[in-house]
Amino acid sequence: MIDEAAKGLRGRLGAAATKHAHSALDCYRSKDSSGFYLHAGTAIELSLKARLLHHGLLAIAPSHKDWFKFAMALRNPDLPNGQTVGGREAVARLLELEPNAHLGLDALVLETIDRWNQVKHLGLAREPSPEDFLAHTASFLRVVNALLQREPSQFWGVQHALVEQLVAEELSAVGVRVAEKLDAARRRVQSLGPQALADLANVVAEAISDADDWDVTLWAEYACPVCDSPGRAHGEVIDDGEVDVDADKYEVSYHWAPHIVTVVESFKCDVCGLHIEGADELDAAGLPRRVDNDRVDPGALAEPDY
Repeated sequence: MIDEAAKGLRGRLGAAATKHAHSALDCYRSKDSSGFYLHAGTAIELSLKARLLHHGLLAIAPSHKDWFKFAMALRNPDLPNGQTVGGREAVARLLELEPNAHLGLDALVLETIDRWNQVKHLGLAREPSPEDFLAHTASFLRVVNALLQREPSQFWGVQHALVEQLVAEELSAVGVRVAEKLDAARRRVQSLGPQALADLANVVAEAISDADDWDVTLWAEYACPVCDSPGRAHGEVIDDGEVDVDADKYEVSYHWAPHIVTVVESFKCDVCGLHIEGADELDAAGLPRRVDNDRVDPGALAEPDY
């Protein structure tokens, strides 16, 4: 019964997301940024919930003490006052449920969700720069298709050519932007000189090594591609482990083998100043999207057992 309820609700959410996605693209064409973020944020949240429903009704239950009551109420979505998971929490859940899906749930998507909340609750969001508006739009176009698993030409219809052009323009802009960032970092390395670079790298490495107030949701460490100094990879931390089996002649036992990784959203080096943001920039710079994070205690990620 729950599976059928999830299937029916998934169809409703997908249809609503499609409608808002087309409205968002219309708003982009008319340069209505508030309208774009209102419809794009709605489409993203509905698409996230539709995707989560592949894992059952409980996957979209709200994050508070009455979650089970609302999850059961979802079997009849016509009832009033239904509650479900919010946008940012939905992103976090999906990253944990499908860590290898490459859905494009990066910092640009989170920025669009935040602007959607501003428009929805305050009536207006801060006007984006032309570059940010294009970046948010292209990211939105890709992620909605990925979440709903719809073939782009069928999903967008007559607007498909515009969608392809916007995505291509953003990818081209990303390449130029990343090349400029890498060039600026290399010039900083050259201006510092070998000794000053080594001294600064040591200071940064010690600061990272001595950090005793790690927030596991914030950053992990890996080497900068320009100066090879330790840099900070910011993103969502998840446990991508698996069940391990120990077997002997008399007994078989099972235990969880944790594998903590950071799903990278941005990278920053305090030595050469390189700052890479979003999945597209990370790809253009050749930086990894997933990084092992062995400084995180797996117990810190465990849900409390009430």
